[in-house]
Amino acid sequence: MGKKNIYLQNSNGTIDANWGLFSDGGDIHIDNSELAINCKDNTVLDAYQGKIILSDNIYVKSPASTKICQAEVDGYIETNVLCNADGSIVTSCVIAKKRVSDDICKISAIPAQNYTGASITPPVTATWNGTPMKEGTDFTVTYKNNTNAGTATATVAGKGNYTGTKDITFTITDSMPAGTKVKAGGQEYKVINATTAAFTKAKNKKSVTVPATITVNGRKFAVTQVNAKAFKGKKIRTVTIGKNVTKIKANAFKGSPATKLILKTKLLKKKTVKNALKGSKINTAQVKVGKASANKKIKKAYKKFFTKKVLGRNVTLK
Repeated sequence: MGKKNIYLQNSNGTIDANWGLFSDGGDIHIDNSELAINCKDNTVLDAYQGKIILSDNIYVKSPASTKICQAEVDGYIETNVLCNADGSIVTSCVIAKKRVSDDICKISAIPAQNYTGASITPPVTATWNGTPMKEGTDFTVTYKNNTNAGTATATVAGKGNYTGTKDITFTITDSMPAGTKVKAGGQEYKVINATTAAFTKAKNKKSVTVPATITVNGRKFAVTQVNAKAFKGKKIRTVTIGKNVTKIKANAFKGSPATKLILKTKLLKKKTVKNALKGSKINTAQVKVGKASANKKIKKAYKKFFTKKVLGRNVTLK
């Protein structure tokens, strides 16, 4: 039996393969998803999910209810012929789309990406048997878990003459991990996690404010905590606590000359202000969370624990 050299690309039509199509000769290069082939005779078959493999992982869709069988072809008994359920040789089939899940489809590794606070969508490069594939034409990419630090996934899905999916993972690194010291607006902070930070050192001026948020290197952090000894500047007299602060740690005002505290946060609890004013000179605290009704409501809630026993110092709440 002879072997045919077949080189077809981007063609619609029908092949009459008198002597069958062979995958062991390395001469079959068919690149099209709509090409009908006469599959009779001694076509070399692969029984994987009922598909025929021609070469280079190019698959052929066979009609339903087919099987691999033994049949006589031109006086020879062949053991790998594609047959119908009744034993007759299949005489036509269609080239299947190339599967991106096959090993012949290579997805380039994605380098580690830095956390930005937004979704990370790095470009993906893919090839089929060494030939570049075009995103949008041959494949699309979707991403999962691609915002926060950790392991993200890019899923490549075949399109056009390609089908199936393949996942590739990449790492998002936190360029400012927990504990990183940062500065914003002339004041110092410490990163708590990917989205929050603690206030650690105020400017040395008469009136200082713990802001609701800070932005460092394009990353936004909510300021949710005030750390110990944060207000030691000799000029400080008034401190305003921002609306996102949920905790003022023990000794936050220790050694501070500040005497007045303004509260714009509604989020303080008894357990989150324990000994916060111990060792300080704070004597008055004023609630300024919004309208008069809101101030009155929060002042009432705070009065329940704004005591020397909790704060570590007697304070008049206004």
